[in-house]
Amino acid sequence: MAEFTMLKGVRLAYAHMHPHTIKGEDAAAGALIMLDHNDPQIKAIQAEITRIQNEENKGERIGSDKYCLRSSVDRGRSGELGDCMVLSANAKKGQSILTMGKGSTTPITNSMENPIYSGCYANVKVRFWWQDNNFGKRINASLVAVQFAEDGDPLDGAHVSPEEAAKGFEASGDASGSEWD
Repeated sequence: MAEFTMLKGVRLAYAHMHPHTIKGEDAAAGALIMLDHNDPQIKAIQAEITRIQNEENKGERIGSDKYCLRSSVDRGRSGELGDCMVLSANAKKGQSILTMGKGSTTPITNSMENPIYSGCYANVKVRFWWQDNNFGKRINASLVAVQFAEDGDPLDGAHVSPEEAAKGFEASGDASGSEWD
């Protein structure tokens, strides 16, 4: 069985920790993991990809678009993600990804309490695997677990912190004197 690879302090894009739908189609949970080109963690990712390629494909290279780690420029996403390396990692269809809060190893089971969003920084656990089927040969990554590390600028503009969302509401719950009376 493949080993896990831990990545620390990486930024997430398209972070979906639970299965969802896109244009009416079922989509797997997953994320794009953004790494600076000179992030030392890239060497560990490349070493694992090379190991799998050597073991499963006798060292023969596959097309550059068949690797889970690629440049955002190669993926056609540099406009939205900037110039970085992008690791595409998903869960198996129908499975959610284990998520944890900052500094915690306790799984978050309530999706409303999930702190993970596109643009946040996280620690992630991935497993690389070889695909050789009627869809072709590839080296993929499964996103196993995500631990929130710190806030970052939201990439989609939709994320609002709980504190920001609560601003402007009265804490007492007293609605007297409101314009609705």
